Amino acid sequence: RPDMGQILSGVSFCMYIVNAGQALGCRGRWLKEWVAYNSEIKRASGHDHYVVISEMIYIGTAAEEPKERKRPYFENIVREWSGR
Repeated sequence: RPDMGQILSGVSFCMYIVNAGQALGCRGRWLKEWVAYNSEIKRASGHDHYVVISEMIYIGTAAEEPKERKRPYFENIVREWSGR
């Protein structure tokens, strides 16, 4: 897929930006949230509805420790591969 290289480059960029921010003493978070899929947000940002937003990056000074996000139970999403 030709777009796979662009997707992987975008995700790599996000990782480096968060790491660079943390190296400078900032807090950073990298999440894919609902705003990445919202066509109104895309339009307000000057993008067409079909544009893919890779991730959302938050960098700044934390007023408090971030709360842990709700995550699925490992047992509910992972199983042993049977080879079929």
